[in-house]
Amino acid sequence: MTVPAARDLAAIGVRVNTICPGIIDTPIYGGGAAAEEFKAKLAGPIVFPKRMGRPAEFAQLVRTLIENDYMNGEVIRFDGGVRFQPKLTTPSGGTTPPGPPAARRGADRSTGHSPRPPALARWAGKNVPP
Repeated sequence: MTVPAARDLAAIGVRVNTICPGIIDTPIYGGGAAAEEFKAKLAGPIVFPKRMGRPAEFAQLVRTLIENDYMNGEVIRFDGGVRFQPKLTTPSGGTTPPGPPAARRGADRSTGHSPRPPALARWAGKNVPP
């Protein structure tokens, strides 16, 4: 959506950039020992620096994007290198982590598609015996 919006609004001199924030340490997490323990768990998968982002760092990025007239149509990940894995939703409403990448599951090289595990095929509405 960022690039189409940047293209459309360029005619009136408006630039569009998107910031995709990771985990930012804000007051919403509360205080005390329980909150600090929770925040430590959230910060666990962060690659570097091993901490949550700070509001001042986010604000600095926003200011930089505003001040740099040449920056337009960009999506910036602001997450300390975290790459959250998607979760699949089960028919019962629960979630399950995804399997390994298709290349390691034996993807069909001609199409690039990987075979679906039987449980996933059932979720997708396919009639596959258990």
